[in-house]
Amino acid sequence: METHRFKYIENDKYIVEVEFLDKTPFLHVQVFKWSPSILKELYRVFNMLKSSLASLGCTHMQTISPNPKFVKLFGGHTVNYFENAEVIQWDLK
Repeated sequence: METHRFKYIENDKYIVEVEFLDKTPFLHVQVFKWSPSILKELYRVFNMLKSSLASLGCTHMQTISPNPKFVKLFGGHTVNYFENAEVIQWDLK
């Protein structure tokens, strides 16, 4: 199983990374500062990332989160469970 991980964006408020695992992109996000304005900024970054991945031919993106309520704010849906977390998926079509 081959993986490739890269930083999509990094600043003092958050890091957004994508890891490709067998051609499926997995989203990794760390938030260091939190406010409504940062949430709005993350929505913009997330939509840009979805568009970028779709233009590369990706049909979906996933993440594994112990906090699915937060992740679902971005429109994902649960497709599986892993230990104490949910596997969330976004369709990129």
